[in-house]
Amino acid sequence: MAVSPYVQAMQELFRANTRSREFPAHGAKVHSVAWSCCGRRLASGSFDKTASVFLLEKDRLVRPLGRGGEQRRDPGWGRERPWGSVLGYGGGTGVWGLVLGHRDQYCGVGAGTGVRGPVLGNGVVTGMYGGGTGVCGVGTGVWGRYRGQGTGTGVWELVLGHRDQYWGMGACTGVYEGDIGVRGPVKENNYRGHGDSVDQLCWHPSNPDLFVTASGDKTIRIWDVRTTKCIATVNTKGENINICWSPDGQTIAVGNKDDVVTFIDAKTHRSKAEEQFKFEVNEISWNNDNNMFFLTNGNGCINILSYPELKPIQSINAHPSNCICIKFDPMGKYFATGSADALVSLWDVDELVCVRCFSRLDWPVRTLSFSHDGKMLASASEDHFIDIAEVETGNGLIWGNSKGGIGWRSAGGAGRALEELGEKLWEVQCESPTFTVAWHPKRPLLAFACDDKDGKYDSSREAGTVKLFGLPNDS
Repeated sequence: MAVSPYVQAMQELFRANTRSREFPAHGAKVHSVAWSCCGRRLASGSFDKTASVFLLEKDRLVRPLGRGGEQRRDPGWGRERPWGSVLGYGGGTGVWGLVLGHRDQYCGVGAGTGVRGPVLGNGVVTGMYGGGTGVCGVGTGVWGRYRGQGTGTGVWELVLGHRDQYWGMGACTGVYEGDIGVRGPVKENNYRGHGDSVDQLCWHPSNPDLFVTASGDKTIRIWDVRTTKCIATVNTKGENINICWSPDGQTIAVGNKDDVVTFIDAKTHRSKAEEQFKFEVNEISWNNDNNMFFLTNGNGCINILSYPELKPIQSINAHPSNCICIKFDPMGKYFATGSADALVSLWDVDELVCVRCFSRLDWPVRTLSFSHDGKMLASASEDHFIDIAEVETGNGLIWGNSKGGIGWRSAGGAGRALEELGEKLWEVQCESPTFTVAWHPKRPLLAFACDDKDGKYDSSREAGTVKLFGLPNDS
């Protein structure tokens, strides 16, 4: 079968943009990643009880690096750039990374000398940069200025780029604004307050400043990135494991380990409905029209309720085993489910029939994401790759199906393979199982997180990194 023009175009794009980069985010495994509606920010939630937010700038993610003086080096640091690269080290007060390059030389711990003037113990900068005092002091001069806030330890590092950004370590942030154009200020943070792991998070569908986290501490928290503060904490009855925000932005639904789904008014932060289910509830989602509510369950079914009435409409036998995850495409044409049978099924939203299956994974499908144009579907599992398929053709088998569900070959031969379709669009190689994937809402960039270990120092230590695929090979 001939490869579609879309597949050809995307394969060509990914051949030139096949690079993935890791970004230190947490002290333990990352459970969830999600983009803001505008695509400028990426949030992650972790077993370490925190959420982190990155800012996307010219195909890279930026955030405060390190926690309380601990340094995490970006693997991209050290690459030569017109105005210097970073070899850096440190982890204490007044520690500056070594910067090498054109007109760049910082030295040592505490005091250092160089063309740009000495760097003194607690962040005081003098010389060609102009005066500046304090851990995150402000100073103007020939080469721009530093801005920042917080109570960090004065540890700074240079992030890649042409006269690019400086970030405070510890609890402070800062930005270097070069004289060739201002890229900041950038002020992104860790979000602390939960007493247990952050199992899932999501952004407001139309407000790029708000996101919500669900935690095992029996609360959800709503955060505003403009203030970096929790603006509301809502107590729930159980340990929360999944969460979603309604397309109209009015309601937040959260599910817990006891199979209770609570519907919370996003303005008053009060519960307005609660449903106890008699089956294992896995993932939850509204449809794009906001008039139906979908749940995947442990029996392999998709349960559909009317909204806001929450009356049962239909139960679809979607898979022969546990139906784990569900996602709607941004165009409103399809939704997809992933199952413990290692299959991804694609469903027509209007007809509620399965139109296609994707069968390249060998392990239970944990996570799904549609691209911004609805034409690519990423799926991941314990397999050490993320599958990217073209939605309209796929790479698998269409099985005999009906409105009640799908016929499967394993079910006594009831299913019939009709046709093998399409070409594999791409695979993103991973070194460990993948927990979560999320396509950028406007660009072919895929964020994901895996069960990586920090083998450099301790093979049992969880790395807590967020990854971004789709970056230029020469970046």
